[in-house]
Amino acid sequence: MLNVTVKETKFFYKDSVFGEITYGNYEPTGIVALADGSLVISTRFSMRFLGRQVSETYEEFSARQRIYRKKSHIRSGSVFMLNKDREKQWEIFFKDKPIRTIKLLPDETILVAGDVLASNFFWIAKISKEGEILDKNEFRFKRNPTVRSVGTDSLNNMYVLLEAGRMEIVSVTRLQHGHRRIRFFQESDGMKDNIYLLKISPANRILWSTAVDRRRDYWSSGRDLVVHNSDIFVTASFEGFRKERGEYIRDVGRTLFLIGKNGRIKQTYPLENKRIFTNNNQLLFTTFEHSDTLVLYEVKNTLDSLLPIETVIFGDEIRRFWVRDFKEGESYNYIFATHRHNLGCLLIKLDKDNRYVGHWKDSSENISSLVDGVITPNNSVAILASQWLKSPGNSATERVHSIKLIEIEMKENDK
Repeated sequence: MLNVTVKETKFFYKDSVFGEITYGNYEPTGIVALADGSLVISTRFSMRFLGRQVSETYEEFSARQRIYRKKSHIRSGSVFMLNKDREKQWEIFFKDKPIRTIKLLPDETILVAGDVLASNFFWIAKISKEGEILDKNEFRFKRNPTVRSVGTDSLNNMYVLLEAGRMEIVSVTRLQHGHRRIRFFQESDGMKDNIYLLKISPANRILWSTAVDRRRDYWSSGRDLVVHNSDIFVTASFEGFRKERGEYIRDVGRTLFLIGKNGRIKQTYPLENKRIFTNNNQLLFTTFEHSDTLVLYEVKNTLDSLLPIETVIFGDEIRRFWVRDFKEGESYNYIFATHRHNLGCLLIKLDKDNRYVGHWKDSSENISSLVDGVITPNNSVAILASQWLKSPGNSATERVHSIKLIEIEMKENDK
């Protein structure tokens, strides 16, 4: 285990109506660090208020509901900035627009993207470090698009990885006793979405869109998006059934798509249990999930020929982990992961040659689910986590999602 100092800060979302404070679900979705040590966090949150009071008339109830509707959130989003003392300096709210991802551009403009609730739009906004919305645009695309990831290139073009519903011309459902229900022009049920990659110009115009994975009757999900030199790499997981010799066989796995800057798919590769990142302008692959062994790979000759460069065996100390992200620092690199059935936070420290140095994990008594992580300008590490806690309000039983910021400072012998 690494020798570290850990500081934790929790954030709740609350609002009041008629003097009564209510706590909502406040779920983090991403974090970036500014050059002055400030942190910017994106969220999605929901808030509901109590209904009719026993002694209220209908007119009083209607007046109360009008106020409730203004302050309630089915699924909204926000971005807030914490200064070096971890005090909130500003927070921007996006009504009915949950934020899915956040990215820091080279000029310290903050880019956020998300969905528009129950619509065929997604949106992208650019925010200054002072908390001013510089640009915000909505884009119509297919059916109920969900943003999975956003990347940029050196010309400030944006690449958006989406999952979107599709229209099934003929939908056949098997019923009991051998009967079938045939329906025409039905939307997919959310488990059979297509995966798309979009290129958007700095002038906010969609230049092209590519269907990355649109196999029928398969469940699929977009995972990684890496913009590397003149190519884009996308990974997707899939699950379904293929028919062989009259029998249906379960088909599950992950695929790596190599896509050119013109949007054409150049090559596909099977990618069993791996994630893709960039390190020192080179492609790096890691184990996606395992019970105790993490392996790092580099490209040997081609993308279907990977060379293991480091193996870390945790043994019984880690009860299965899932890799979430890889970040390069000045002196060390870090892998952010979850453990304990995806509920805990795990930080893995590597040297600049990606050799294992040590790791830190949260305790079972204070466990939370890792969402994102970042290396701060003073070379400490900040982990953004979600935690399901008892509400600080008056209710003795109500529990809500809260944001936990875990700041990890390495001791001298671990630097």
